[in-house]
Amino acid sequence: MPLLLGAMLSCSAVPDISAELTEYDELITDTRASACRCPEDLGFANRVECDDAYGPVSIAERQCLDDAVAGSEDDAQAHLDCVNMALQSYLQCLDANVECEEGAYDACTGDYMVATAACPSMPAGVQTTFDACL
Repeated sequence: MPLLLGAMLSCSAVPDISAELTEYDELITDTRASACRCPEDLGFANRVECDDAYGPVSIAERQCLDDAVAGSEDDAQAHLDCVNMALQSYLQCLDANVECEEGAYDACTGDYMVATAACPSMPAGVQTTFDACL
């Protein structure tokens, strides 16, 4: 009996990362909207074109994200905690560019890329699938 109890205690539950995924998709949606305030920075003639291309995270995209991390929740949680903090900073940077100053989008994006490069990674196949969702 002690062996069975020890085996049961050593098993850990799969973490529920729904909150992290929800925060991620909300931050992506907010970041897309903020970036589209300066559509020329993204190669669009106007905000409508930008919003059409980079609208809110769709139900299908969110399902794709959920499916991509299934089975790798521990790695995904660590990654998302870090990436979500980077996205918050990215959003603040984009929001500060109220005058659509030239180069501001690139500077914000560069800082975001540096921050996310320092985040814990998910297994390569999981990361590739996750990134392809958006």
